Amino acid sequence: YTREIMAAVCTSRAASRSAYSALVRTASAAASSSSRPAANAGSSWGFATRSFATQAPPSASLRGVVAGAYGKGGLTGLSGGRWGVRWQTDGAKPAAEEKKEAEGGEAAGVSEADKLKDEQIAKLTAECKDMKHKMLTAYADVENMRVRMANKAEEDRKFAVRSFAKNMLEVADVLDKALESCPEDKRKTNADLQLFYEGVQMTNKMFLKGLEEQKVRRFDPVGEKFNPEMHDAKFEMPVPEGGEAGMVAACIKVGYTIHDRCLRPAEVGVTK
Repeated sequence: YTREIMAAVCTSRAASRSAYSALVRTASAAASSSSRPAANAGSSWGFATRSFATQAPPSASLRGVVAGAYGKGGLTGLSGGRWGVRWQTDGAKPAAEEKKEAEGGEAAGVSEADKLKDEQIAKLTAECKDMKHKMLTAYADVENMRVRMANKAEEDRKFAVRSFAKNMLEVADVLDKALESCPEDKRKTNADLQLFYEGVQMTNKMFLKGLEEQKVRRFDPVGEKFNPEMHDAKFEMPVPEGGEAGMVAACIKVGYTIHDRCLRPAEVGVTK
């Protein structure tokens, strides 16, 4: 009868309080009985008459009696529980160990989740930095291209007539030669030549005015310091008395500029 009760208790850990009380009372009676001298040797049960709710956990002798009577396949031990006694099976673990393992598992889960979260944050941060770098690089490229295109458009607008103006400079040179071919002494004695000279002079002035409206201006560099960007040296001259070497002493053909650039350098003679 006692063995059947013990087996029933072992198979169900959620047994009622009355079943545990009956089990303890039966085990106490079995330990004090003379019918089991081997199992009862050296044991002392002094808590059978005390209140079950406040009694202390069973001693090691009681555990030995139960283990000797029912073998290793039965109950493995007794420990204090809510009702003073808790029977444990072979595969059961103490509540403290179960709680500790549960807390350890939860902590491990939380730690693993935090680690995964940190890795994701680091990955997204790196991707964000890379995308920001690419965006700024692309923006800088577009801005540089916009500035270059704006400068090119302005340059094209300013120098659109450069090729045409350069071709018209030959006309200005011919008009200058025509004026030089009419010296003043001959014009004084020849009224027709004077009228021709005045007509060519007016044409030359109107032509130069049209060029100036397109920012094309002529310059005569005589007396200036030689500048290889603006002057084209055709010959060298000795330095005059009191003069300085490297100066423009004569001009064969005047030069022209368009805006701030040289359209045609002046052909000059330089002192040496």
